[in-house]
Amino acid sequence: MSTTSVRQVRLGAAFVLLTYLVLHFLNHTLGLVSLAAMEIGRGWFRALWRSVPGTLALYGAITVHGGLALWLLYQRRSLRMPAWEAAQYGLGLLLPALLAVHVVATRIAWWQAGTDDRYVRLLIAYWILAPERGAWQTVTLTLAWTHACIGVHYWLRFRPWYPRVAVWLFAIALLLPAAALAGFVAAGREVVTLARAPGWTESLLRETRHPGPADAAHLVRIRNGFLDGYLAALVAVLAARGVRAVRQRRRSVRISYPGRRVVSVPLGFTILDASRAAGIPHASVCGGRGRCSTCRVHVAGGLQSLPPTGEAEQRVLARVRAAPDVRLACQTH
Repeated sequence: MSTTSVRQVRLGAAFVLLTYLVLHFLNHTLGLVSLAAMEIGRGWFRALWRSVPGTLALYGAITVHGGLALWLLYQRRSLRMPAWEAAQYGLGLLLPALLAVHVVATRIAWWQAGTDDRYVRLLIAYWILAPERGAWQTVTLTLAWTHACIGVHYWLRFRPWYPRVAVWLFAIALLLPAAALAGFVAAGREVVTLARAPGWTESLLRETRHPGPADAAHLVRIRNGFLDGYLAALVAVLAARGVRAVRQRRRSVRISYPGRRVVSVPLGFTILDASRAAGIPHASVCGGRGRCSTCRVHVAGGLQSLPPTGEAEQRVLARVRAAPDVRLACQTH
């Protein structure tokens, strides 16, 4: 599968996850009405995402998006990149570990221990039993939303209509998580008030089948198993990159830049990778995804030795009516 195809599949998975996040935030926003309204919204939310199609779509998207992120990390020849791209990569690799605790405490607890993960039980945990978990969950959702917004912005920024709607999308990007946080706070205060009644918290925990010591230990093992597996996969990718770098040092190519500057890089680098690895400034607005033409170069020699242009590169070069000896640096290996 080509890098372009991988990115397209990953983009489709990202849309599923973005839809989940938006609906989750809207459900939190109902807390501004009442805790009961949140629970009603949760019923519709669960009906969608805990159905068979919803489960396959959600967890399939999580697996595809995360797995292909690791694959793209392996495929990158240079880890030098613009700050926005580094933030996008860093958040994308961090979020699975951050979300593991929440997923285990909700979906997995419901599946393995029969726990009713209604909002009121979670709010008791986040506001009374372990408020540090509530703060941690708020940070996690904020980082997930930031990761999504960066991706949407850099995906849409080349659309001719995007400047006209950017201000409205920016407003939504600010107001939706703010409203969700306000709903979370309002519902949390309502739960704190209810919990002042003697025996209310204990009764609710029994009613929702709060995990006992044995179930809690089992859930911790599941969470730790996922974290260990994810860490092992990340280490394996980094180790594979190191092995590839050692092997490729034996075969290198030389690229001559204007000003008589010559850069030697391993076989398989793109021209953009070579520029970044050598610290040579090179424009690339789309981050090397073959969506813009800002990284294009004039190949003064050796054009016949380069691989032919791919579909994405052909499309961009045709749009700017490039000469036959012009290539996109991010797509030319």
